[in-house]
Amino acid sequence: MKKEVTLVGMGCGPLSVTKEAENAIKEAKLILGSARMLSLLPKGVGARVAESSMTEPLYDEITGAKEDRIAVLYSGDVGFYSGAPKLYKMLLEQEITVRMIPGVSVLSYLAAALGIPWQDIRVKSAHGVECDAVAAYKEASAPLLLLTSDGKGAAHICRDLTEAGYGDDMVIIGQRLGYVDESITREYIKNACDMKISDLNVLLFLAS
Repeated sequence: MKKEVTLVGMGCGPLSVTKEAENAIKEAKLILGSARMLSLLPKGVGARVAESSMTEPLYDEITGAKEDRIAVLYSGDVGFYSGAPKLYKMLLEQEITVRMIPGVSVLSYLAAALGIPWQDIRVKSAHGVECDAVAAYKEASAPLLLLTSDGKGAAHICRDLTEAGYGDDMVIIGQRLGYVDESITREYIKNACDMKISDLNVLLFLAS
């Protein structure tokens, strides 16, 4: 049995899922992804659904599956701080047919919402990795986008920047982008230290 696997970029939320992503979901017999990604599925989806989000477990699920048409759901875009390229390579090494469908990244979504170009925005990730936000901010000669782990992490970054003397600079906070309750606000960095920020957030700092 020849398997066909599609790695699907689901965008920022339900408001940004592309038609191509929807079609891949409809055609799949097995759908894999995190709980948040699976929550975006339409009701009554006919495929078998299994929660899995880490690369190695996903690989094991795919290689052990009886289904021949499989969709793996990723947040945002499959080429933007995504685990999709690693899984893509692993599947190709097993001569499994695999393709990737791009999605709307949080970077392009936020930039469009603000009406600004994003090609000059510098991006750093603090999502599950060590990130010296103060150093990144000092070095930035252009707007800096920080991908954070959760709401507390975002507030902690703003606290570090405030203690470093940047509290009077501005930060744009995007929360739950792509959802009906999304929020985009501009705040002084010092005011964001004690804000209750959604776990689904991104911080955009203007050049210092």
